[in-house]
Amino acid sequence: MVLLADDNASPLSWKLGTVLRLITGSDGNARVADITTNKGCVRRSLVRLCKLPTAEELEVKKSSYREIYITYYATT
Repeated sequence: MVLLADDNASPLSWKLGTVLRLITGSDGNARVADITTNKGCVRRSLVRLCKLPTAEELEVKKSSYREIYITYYATT
């Protein structure tokens, strides 16, 4: 899931979308993505997309913070 950055709207108004495919440049690096939104399919540059964290990524961060907290207070 990504947010589509829009210079003419506040971040709370940005559209939500799902990446369908990445399109690579001549150097082999992804530069553009096709995104599905509730209004249809759009093509946007990757620099205009904001990736949203998945539930798994949030859980990893949460457990990492817990380990840091426990380690810090165990050494003090």
